[in-house]
Amino acid sequence: MIVLDSSAVLAVLLNERGADTLAARLPGAVIGAANLAEVLSLLAERGEDPVFFESELRGFGLEVAPVTAEHALGAALIYQRLGRSANLSMGDRLCIALAQDRRMPILTADRAWARFDFGVPMEIGR
Repeated sequence: MIVLDSSAVLAVLLNERGADTLAARLPGAVIGAANLAEVLSLLAERGEDPVFFESELRGFGLEVAPVTAEHALGAALIYQRLGRSANLSMGDRLCIALAQDRRMPILTADRAWARFDFGVPMEIGR
């Protein structure tokens, strides 16, 4: 299993470069509730129907993990360690904290993450 970053999910839903490769990794994956909210909100901002896309994502059989107090603390510790210059959103940090908590790899489409060691394996999907 793998934890999904918002960028990987958006790349699939918007049929961006690498979408086919990323889509193959979605079935049975885990996405944090904060990242799901981020994905659906970004789609709504683009004028897309978030209800439609939430249904599409359910079709992949994703597990939606709640944000816990441990994840909140983990996100804060990542921010404390890397600071604002790392350019990691709250959703990014919660995704990383979820992966750390579950000891699972992360799938992202954000190449900038490759410069960091989060203590869990990371796959850059495009």
